[in-house]
Amino acid sequence: MLLKLLRQVAPPLAGALLVMAGAVVYLQTKQAGDPAPDISLAAAQFQFVMGSGRAADESLLIEKFENGVAVASVRGLSIQAGVHHWLTAEITSDVNRNAAAFFWRQKTRPTAVSRMELPGTGPQLVDLATAENWQGEIIEIGFLFEDPDERVGTLAGVSLLSDSLALAVSQVLDDWNQFEPWSQRSINILYGGARKQALALPLLVSLWVLISLLIYAAVNYRQKPHFFRYAAVIFLIAWVILDIRWTRNQVQQSAETLDMHVLSREKFANTADGFLQQDIARVKRDVLSQDAGKILLVADQSVSDFYLKKARYYLLPHAAAIWPESWGPINPENLDYVFLFQTFYDEQAARNPRMIPSYVWKQITVPAEWRKSFKLIDVGDFGLLFAIEKPADNH
Repeated sequence: MLLKLLRQVAPPLAGALLVMAGAVVYLQTKQAGDPAPDISLAAAQFQFVMGSGRAADESLLIEKFENGVAVASVRGLSIQAGVHHWLTAEITSDVNRNAAAFFWRQKTRPTAVSRMELPGTGPQLVDLATAENWQGEIIEIGFLFEDPDERVGTLAGVSLLSDSLALAVSQVLDDWNQFEPWSQRSINILYGGARKQALALPLLVSLWVLISLLIYAAVNYRQKPHFFRYAAVIFLIAWVILDIRWTRNQVQQSAETLDMHVLSREKFANTADGFLQQDIARVKRDVLSQDAGKILLVADQSVSDFYLKKARYYLLPHAAAIWPESWGPINPENLDYVFLFQTFYDEQAARNPRMIPSYVWKQITVPAEWRKSFKLIDVGDFGLLFAIEKPADNH
């Protein structure tokens, strides 16, 4: 009985040990050589280029932003990129993703800045060797923080490390667990963690399945009728292992969705979508007539198509079209209003459309001859509303 149990249990255990041993050997062969001393950077070494803050204990406290951006860096360094290519840091921020980016300058290109987005907040372990320009001698490194709400964040534990087996194993585990946000891509082409991985989990699980079945077949070669049932169990275990990772990621996606797109009307009103809905409701109530006619929605390159389409929906029952999506036989004579979404004007310029910089008009590609018939009638949180002045009827 015990021997039979061993024949059932031993193959997957032996397969797991062989796969893990092979993975360790593979990671060890990729090590550049003996580890070099770590380069640790204290919070007090960072100087702010944009925004401001201060060193508090062992952390850098980011207190003020400039237009939602804060930048802090350390200059005068001499780091060999080929040796020290592992970055560790700990970032705290209320921004869920893309709270910070890491940047650097090379000695051979001191005016060029290279940048790498960090995956999120919390402890960071990043292999900079995967970045295109982490090469040669590095003379400056820094962090760029982005938060439209300009909330306080911290940076701590910044170090640059050389190769070691422990770091490589830790990076593999981090790669497997890296969160993948909603992307609208098919599940068949998702990465299953980080985009670039030294050892992908599906590959190791597949090797485990193959080795386990080979060992089972060798040990139990006289029990062929049971092989297919055993193989089905091994495949099921492999599927569960991979599905745990997918399920965990989907739970995180759902939690983030609920956090970003809350269900209560009060909380929705405090989102960008809610502000847009309120601003257009005000325009419909106070500015547009009941018989609004035709409205053309125009935007510069900084405005997402998502908000344009939302605006068209919120303007119902008024007729609205999006430029240049609706380009065709449209001209000012066939329109009643133009709603200009753009974020490059100040309050003074907004009151006089002729003061809007020429580069803004260029970005939104409105023909110059149209502007002669524009009459500004409203300045809102999301842009300008123009009425089209029609030529007087001479008959």
